Formats: sequence, structure tokens, C-alpha cells
Amino acid sequence: MRTRLFLILIMVAAVTRSARSQGYFVIDQQSAGEDSPTEFGSPLQPPSFPVAQSFTPVFSSIDFVRLKLMTARGGLGLPAYVDVRLWSGWPSGRQLAMSELEEIPYGFLGYAVFRFQTQVALTPGATYFIEAVCQGEQGAFWLADLRLGYPGGMAWSGATARPSVDFWFQEGIVVPEPTTAALLLVGLMALGAAKWLRRETRNVPHS
Repeated sequence: MRTRLFLILIMVAAVTRSARSQGYFVIDQQSAGEDSPTEFGSPLQPPSFPVAQSFTPVFSSIDFVRLKLMTARGGLGLPAYVDVRLWSGWPSGRQLAMSELEEIPYGFLGYAVFRFQTQVALTPGATYFIEAVCQGEQGAFWLADLRLGYPGGMAWSGATARPSVDFWFQEGIVVPEPTTAALLLVGLMALGAAKWLRRETRNVPHS
């Protein structure tokens, strides 16, 4: 009976883990959609010469940033390692959050999502700055274009503003899918079943 109870508890843990991982993106601000042009990019540098994109949120918090990146080709074929940092001001200001370091494969051209550990509180209508930093030996590029025309911000190279250029970005929140509630319900039912089995075991008469 203990084995059955142990298996049920494992199922509850798995269901809860799955429920936390599911969700869909709700975009607050973006410089462009996936069908928009991006004809050039800026190399992501160590913090000594950073690149950034300013934006003006409507949401009061965000928990992800999505960028369009390309890794350098040639050389040893190593992956790039990139993180995203959120700032209250640029080029000086307070760092509000930093994402986990993401591995970007060699030869990559596409979209990468960077999640913050917790939602970052923002003031709607204020200006904030997204910085992307590449670490390690392999280089990466943040793709941009003159035609994106994002009205709430602009690209920055170091301390120099580039008003006619925008890096490709999206930011927003992750909302749990409707199925998450059902999965949590299943987990609670499993936990209830475990308690019921334990109670029945205690009530079985011994011969």
C-alpha cells in the first residue's frame, strides 16, 4: 500500500510541475511581428560596449523578453550564451532584472525567449531599456531594421541613440493556459485519493 501511495504522490508532483510550465505569451510591446524585415544586426558585446532597445510599457509588469538573434558562422561552431537585462535608465540607471543565461545554437537564426525568475514591476508609460549581452567565445547578433518604426523607443549603441533604428523585440507576460486549472484539479484529486487509501488501509480489519 505504501508503494501505491508513493506512486500517487509522484503523479501529483509531476502534474504540478507540468501545470507550472504551461502558458502562453501575452505581448505588451513589440517593435515588429515575425513577418517584418530585419536586414542587419548589431553584435552583442560584453558590458563594456552594450547595445539596448528602449520601450514604453502599458502593462504594470512583465516576465519575458523575446529577441530575434543570429549566431556568428565560421570558427569552431560553438554556441553563444546570451542573457537579457532590464534597466530603468540608459546608459546609466538601475538594473531591474536579469534573465537566465540561454544557450543559442551555432548557426541559429530566429527567435529566443528570455524569462525572468519573477515578474518585474514596471510603471506604465515610463521608459525602460532592454539590454542583450553575449558571453563566451562565440558571437551573436541582435537583428534590427530601419523600417520597424516602433513609436515607444529606439535602438542604442553604447551611449549613442539611434532614433531611426529598432531592434526586433517583444515583451510581456506569460498567462497560464486554461488546461492548467484542470491539471491542478487532477493533482488535488490524486492527493485526495492518497488520503482515502491511507484511511481505508487503517480501517481494514485484521484477522
